Amino acid sequence: MIKEELKQIKSTPAELRKFGLTIGGLLTLIGIIMIILDAKHKLIFSGVGFLFMFLGLTFPKALKWIYKLWMGFSVVLGFFSTRIILSLLFYFVLTPINFLHKFTGKNFLDLKIEKSAESYWQKRPQVAFDKSRYEKQF
Repeated sequence: MIKEELKQIKSTPAELRKFGLTIGGLLTLIGIIMIILDAKHKLIFSGVGFLFMFLGLTFPKALKWIYKLWMGFSVVLGFFSTRIILSLLFYFVLTPINFLHKFTGKNFLDLKIEKSAESYWQKRPQVAFDKSRYEKQF
């Protein structure tokens, strides 16, 4: 699954240019904020940011391996974070809701098997035909 996603990463010059300008812009912005705050490594962030933007505009193919590495990292990170978030959602949201419904006796699906029942068909109440109900079904 991860291998297939890694193979689908496109490294066209337009994608590389966009990557260089985006990462370069963010690093330059961080560098400018660090210059304002007089932080320690302000010139490194600004310089690397300008380098990324320069390479993105003039020679985007130079960013290909950095782009592939960055996108590969994001695919792997996305794979694991999705599973962690969905697991947390299931165990900390859906499971307590299920326990609460079981505790209160709610049965939303009505899945009980009644051996004495002739049919499980549930009749709906008859309503008068109204054309407008069928025009906007949402």
